[in-house]
Amino acid sequence: MPRKTAATRKKAASWNPIDSLTPQDIGFLTTLARYRVVTKRVFEEDYGPHSKDHFSERARTLVHFKYVERKASHPIPAGGKAPAFYWLTPKGAKAASIQMGEEVTAPRLRQTGQWQHREGIARVGVAVRKLALGYGGELNRFVLESDAEEKKGFKRATTLPYGNSGKALAPDALIGITLPDGQLRPLAVEFENGANRDNPQNVLSKRDAYLEVLTSGGIQGFFGTSKAPRVLIVCATETLMRKTIEGWRGYKGETGWPIYLQTLDALASDPMANWFRIDRPACPLFATQ
Repeated sequence: MPRKTAATRKKAASWNPIDSLTPQDIGFLTTLARYRVVTKRVFEEDYGPHSKDHFSERARTLVHFKYVERKASHPIPAGGKAPAFYWLTPKGAKAASIQMGEEVTAPRLRQTGQWQHREGIARVGVAVRKLALGYGGELNRFVLESDAEEKKGFKRATTLPYGNSGKALAPDALIGITLPDGQLRPLAVEFENGANRDNPQNVLSKRDAYLEVLTSGGIQGFFGTSKAPRVLIVCATETLMRKTIEGWRGYKGETGWPIYLQTLDALASDPMANWFRIDRPACPLFATQ
């Protein structure tokens, strides 16, 4: 192995990714800017399978120069090793802003626990972007629930107030996609892994809140659009999805919920596949002309 000289160390210390970004670096920073907190799997699904050959090397370099933060998550219950999470530092957000030509901010995170849930939400974001591209549109906004922090305490970025009693709903993510007609379509997203036991209780506990928010136009208000919203519930397993549908069907006599369900693996495999409904036949997320 060649010995590092003073000259090579000086060259390495002066390396500036903003001036020397490779296509892989740009893809890495863009993916982080889009989905805020990602794993290697999310990066590969967004940027393509060929990216895995470059991921580790470029990730190490950008982490070393403090453009990207890396943190290992909690071990999976069955043992082994959970994936590491990556996100932009303020320095990395500035670099991404320059490359993308738009403002990018660094996420503010409290912890990287619940890695399956965090990775799942990012994978949903990747699939929804591909879905938007499939319709000839584009991903416009991706807001992560945990990507916000106030000076006093922590406030979820997806907070949707409703009613007059100070109540609020915070979906896992709020996504805006723009279709060829130029109109933004607002999406509220919930990713459910059922506490790894196919238990739908978490999402079922939000039924009243969603009824209020959908009635009051809270999702449209967040995006500043009059277009009707859709709620996407993406489940870790088909069993969990079926239980969720049954638990939601007929709730308080309501029908016609604008709720669309799919499993994560099916969505990742084919973002343009039909979505299941609460009380209607499966259908595409958007009607095609």
